[in-house]
Amino acid sequence: MQAEAMEFEQRHLSSIPPSYDPRIDVKYYPASVELKDGSRLEKVIFVDRLSARRAICSLDWLESHGTQLWHQVISVDPNAIEYVYRSNSRLPPELVSKTFALYSQKRNFRLFIAKDESPMEVLIGPEHSGLGLFDFPHLPEGYEPNDIVNVVGYDRWSKKNLAGQLKEDKKNKNVPLRILDVVNQDNWRPEKKVYHAHPWEVHYCIYPSIDGVQSTAYADKRYGGNILKRNEMNEEKYHNLQVPINEEKNRARAAILANTQLVQPNQRVQNDDGRFPLPPAIEPEYLDDDIFKNMGTALNGQFLVKVTLKDDSIIDNAIVVHEEAIDGSPQDIFYRCHSFIKASAIKAVEPCENSIPVRLGGERDLDSIYAIQGWVPITAIMNDGSIHACVHNSRFLTFIDLPSPYTVVDIKELSFHDKEIVRYAPGCLVRPIFAVCVIKNGIPSQSTKCWLTSIKCLVRR
Repeated sequence: MQAEAMEFEQRHLSSIPPSYDPRIDVKYYPASVELKDGSRLEKVIFVDRLSARRAICSLDWLESHGTQLWHQVISVDPNAIEYVYRSNSRLPPELVSKTFALYSQKRNFRLFIAKDESPMEVLIGPEHSGLGLFDFPHLPEGYEPNDIVNVVGYDRWSKKNLAGQLKEDKKNKNVPLRILDVVNQDNWRPEKKVYHAHPWEVHYCIYPSIDGVQSTAYADKRYGGNILKRNEMNEEKYHNLQVPINEEKNRARAAILANTQLVQPNQRVQNDDGRFPLPPAIEPEYLDDDIFKNMGTALNGQFLVKVTLKDDSIIDNAIVVHEEAIDGSPQDIFYRCHSFIKASAIKAVEPCENSIPVRLGGERDLDSIYAIQGWVPITAIMNDGSIHACVHNSRFLTFIDLPSPYTVVDIKELSFHDKEIVRYAPGCLVRPIFAVCVIKNGIPSQSTKCWLTSIKCLVRR
């Protein structure tokens, strides 16, 4: 496959200087394209398939579904290309790499410097962190990409860091002094702004193509035809089109839980005295020990299981936890679960296929991980190098869905991010729906307390 990629580069991209993203060690080619049907695309990112698997979350899923999501529009079939041109909208590649470096250093107040020494604030945030992020910027009227001669960045949240960065730039003389004199002034902003390209403006060509994958030149039947008309839609409407990869799976789980009388939904009704009474299903019961004979030893007093109920309903994600492993009231563990299961309703259990192995952080407390608005951003890296963006609306990581054919045994690594918000990535996965059952029998593992017990804000949900 790499030989085919090299052949494609020699045939179409030999005159295009590449850009480089140091965050993920990926080389790619921003260019303009004329297709065999005579149409032209002005902003196209070319990236070989091996690199794309490291750069675009859930690439295979996106291609197989003909889906165009968020900030990667995978829409250009390499076999449909007639000519590749240098793009007049492209920022010089050396400035792109420098901007990426500033991004990685958390210098989030970034300025483009034009030939006329005008500073321009780069208003591109971490939510727009896809491949080719800085290659096709929208510049102020009257400026072209080749008018930009430098880029600088500063940490204006830390006065100490800012002072050191300004001193460094003054020493290197790579920024006009008049700009350095005003950067550290409170609330100073340049009048000229630089914005990111809209998602529907930038197309992606993954080469070589894969047999059996339906790739289109520029049409998108799901949204009414020609993708070149996507700019008629505003950004808010575009974002509303996005759905998680595992939305259908979660919808099916919710339907199963709703159609059985043996579980109780997580619905709390506040009494007149301001308290939330415990539903009957929360009360711990004894469960036949034979049910767990093939499950091994409970980890921290809990089993992550697939449950078969006595009406033959199957719940693929469930936590069976011993009451003694709970530090405090039993309702503390139900903050994020969908439903409660009474032990008397369980017919059989088996290992859960979606539970994250402990070696990858299945019992890790994520208190120290930055979570934007309660969401923990995670990247799952597979053994074959492909990546998947995941977000969990909880501080704890237990279950995960992956697009077919991947399973949890294919996960090589889980990366926990600070302020890199992967929930804006294409092909994003949200936390799978799960249920909880509290039991009385047996003695829980004494290694540590159950990770479920850290949740203390149930009644303020």
